[in-house]
Amino acid sequence: MDPLQSLDMDQETAQHLFEKGAKVVILGLPEQSEFGVDFASWETGPRFRGLKFVPPGLHFIHYRPPVITSRLRNEGVASASASAPDFRTGFFHWFAESEILVCEWDAKNEDLKFDSELDQDQVQRIKFNIRDFDPFLGTYPIKDGWAKWQRQSKNITAAQLDLILQRKPGTTIHPLTATAESNLSDTDLKAAEARRVTQGGASAAPMDVDRLAPATTAVAVATTPTPRIHFTDFDLKRSWDPSRVGSASEITRYSMDKSWLLKSVMKRPNVDLLGELQLAFLCLLVGQNFEGFEQWKKLMHLICRSVEAIDQMPEFFVKFMAVLRDQLAECPRDFFVDVVSQDNFLITLLQELVANIADSSAIATHPRLERAVNRLRDFAQKRFEVELVDPFDDEYLDEEDRPVVVEL
Repeated sequence: MDPLQSLDMDQETAQHLFEKGAKVVILGLPEQSEFGVDFASWETGPRFRGLKFVPPGLHFIHYRPPVITSRLRNEGVASASASAPDFRTGFFHWFAESEILVCEWDAKNEDLKFDSELDQDQVQRIKFNIRDFDPFLGTYPIKDGWAKWQRQSKNITAAQLDLILQRKPGTTIHPLTATAESNLSDTDLKAAEARRVTQGGASAAPMDVDRLAPATTAVAVATTPTPRIHFTDFDLKRSWDPSRVGSASEITRYSMDKSWLLKSVMKRPNVDLLGELQLAFLCLLVGQNFEGFEQWKKLMHLICRSVEAIDQMPEFFVKFMAVLRDQLAECPRDFFVDVVSQDNFLITLLQELVANIADSSAIATHPRLERAVNRLRDFAQKRFEVELVDPFDDEYLDEEDRPVVVEL
């Protein structure tokens, strides 16, 4: 199939996209490897040499060698060797307009080498003759994937990416990074893997290569230590101002209300919590990295359990609920009973958030806040059949909280 026809694209538009869009050239990637960008993944054919039409900005490139892809599809992760790279590997990259990123498959290490590690004369020849690669480059799924990716990454900045990943060209994200603590056991991860293998893979798009079949998006269990992701660190158990350590009432108050800690974290240089919430979620969703889930969970506890902050910065909570709604839209409909949410922590947090907003004074002065929480409630009900208590309806109030009617 002609990729231009599938994208409803004329030659003039294609020419513009080729000139302005970024390109990823990958040399030597074995046939039948899994290759993907953002939410899409494919199985490569013999003519595959990379990707074109990549919109400028943040993207996640991921790949898996063919032996691993085939084994995961046919047998599942449980039978895979612990020593082999039985998982998707990938990297975040902030693409400039018209950028050409050159990579080459290293068969010995079963990983990609990036242009800084390659012969520079060869790299320059490839970039100069990039049009010769045009027939061998797949097309970025602009029609089916770009808008969704933008929604999931719009708050992430290049500076934030540098800070959290401490990235350099070729910094890779593995399913399991070395993390000090994790609430997910090997049994949990294998259960998650089995579920995802059964459910199938990410959406595919037309690629300008020979044959491309949808690939699985399985989460694999890896034991090889990998680099840490440097998410913003904070202690949810010590959420009060240390200068007020002598005040028992302050400690008690801010042990329950995380507002002081939330505002303190937000004041740190280059910290954007909504951007970090999105990055952590993407590390889990497309990077299949459970350290991302751990940070996402911490951020959810921090924000949903901040009470005082709602009155002080209501617009932040409006934006937070919009981000959260977009994220939950990417989760399977049985997410609230899946392995990563089996303790129903998210339902509890969302109930607390709804109740905290109901009790805030901002609800009367900031109509966008009420609209945002109602949209979140409606979404949770329609997609997950989860009823978040309506804090604005007397029907849901406890008996002792109902207004007392006095007959005269």
